[in-house]
Amino acid sequence: MLNTYAIFIIIMILAKFALDLTANLFNLRALKGNLPDEFSGVFNAESYKKSQDYTRTNTKFQTIESSFGLALILVFWFSG
Repeated sequence: MLNTYAIFIIIMILAKFALDLTANLFNLRALKGNLPDEFSGVFNAESYKKSQDYTRTNTKFQTIESSFGLALILVFWFSG
């Protein structure tokens, strides 16, 4: 049986994971395909698209990595 501290720690780990996942999903949703007018003098459309693609790929990899890490923590925690 888990004690109160263990339950609190597990809840905090899961809450952090959920918060990070939610933030990543909101960030991915906010990415736009078209170059905003504000960046027209700074970026060209191709560089902007590459930047957006990199951000999408990196965020997806980060999500997979953190999911795997969470699974490992939970397996080790509950395996004793």
